[in-house]
Amino acid sequence: MNDWELVYTSALPHRVEIVLEVLKDQDIEAVKLDKRDSSYTMLGEIEVYTKKEDAILAKIIIEQNQL
Repeated sequence: MNDWELVYTSALPHRVEIVLEVLKDQDIEAVKLDKRDSSYTMLGEIEVYTKKEDAILAKIIIEQNQL
């Protein structure tokens, strides 16, 4: 994952899905990494990563959409 950068984290799965869809609509490839505890899904967060060259634009899009 050296060429991927963290752009968003949330404990709320629906928020992560919204972020992924918004980035996809902008032709930005994004993946999620679920770091929640498998027994207690309310513990931990889900992280969204994009390729490093897309990270700045992705963060701007996330901020502009108030996600």
